[in-house]
Amino acid sequence: MDVWCERYNRLDDLVQIVLNPATPLGLPRWLAFFCTTRGKNSGGCGTRIRVDAEVVQKPESAGEAPVGFAQCWESSLAQRNDVMKTGAIVLCGGKSSRMGRDKATLPFGPELMLQRVIRLLGEVVETHQIVVVAAPGQALPELPAGVTVAHDDRSERGPLQGLAAGLRAIADRADAVYVTSCDVPLLVPGFVRRMFELLGDHDIAVPRDQQHHHPLAAVYRPAVLVHVQRLLDADRLRPRFLFDEVRSREVLVEELRAVDPQLTTLENLNSPEDYLAALTSAGLPPFHFGLPSMPTAQ
Repeated sequence: MDVWCERYNRLDDLVQIVLNPATPLGLPRWLAFFCTTRGKNSGGCGTRIRVDAEVVQKPESAGEAPVGFAQCWESSLAQRNDVMKTGAIVLCGGKSSRMGRDKATLPFGPELMLQRVIRLLGEVVETHQIVVVAAPGQALPELPAGVTVAHDDRSERGPLQGLAAGLRAIADRADAVYVTSCDVPLLVPGFVRRMFELLGDHDIAVPRDQQHHHPLAAVYRPAVLVHVQRLLDADRLRPRFLFDEVRSREVLVEELRAVDPQLTTLENLNSPEDYLAALTSAGLPPFHFGLPSMPTAQ
């Protein structure tokens, strides 16, 4: 049978209504399927989903959400992602002190590291919605047409400085942006898509592994720029300070294994050993730092 899902403005409403024992519906409580999607109308125009008749007839005593609930929830997230204007920011202005050379131009198969990361992000966002943030005077490899290049106002101030430059460059073109470093050649596009889906009504969605956050594998709304700038002005440069300032959703990394089983998206390369290990994981021949010249992009 078909069930119509009434729209609400917050994902929180979905959980509160369905899990509330006092839900005043003349149906089992788990039949209160509410899709929460931003639209021009907050009611009267629902999202049609398909619910198995056997699920609908399930006795109330079962006390669990049926498949239909999950379908409605996923339908809502997918619709939100469809209408959201997404972008990406790639930070590549770090010192690369442990690597010993600029990571953006490290060869990785037939392309360079930065080129590879941009290509993978291009499977999720439009290329013209990608911003590369470089250090002042940093040389970059050839990039796809449409990619915007921005520069840090000040060097060596950490990811918040680069985030500010990137957000200023894309603020009027995107509702949400995925932010990454350039040294994640094993990035999984499905990971990026899932992070956009999990943003919901929050300002930031950031992966968390126990007490460790991953600010360079997170999604940000451009509206957080004012908070980023305030922190920079106060020399409070830790990304954690930003998470405390705005509505932030912490996503446990275990929730992301469904789209990235080995969590390789979170494996940034800091040393030559990390680099060689990543080449091996990708099935590519090793590159030795002692060679007199580096391969160039074709």
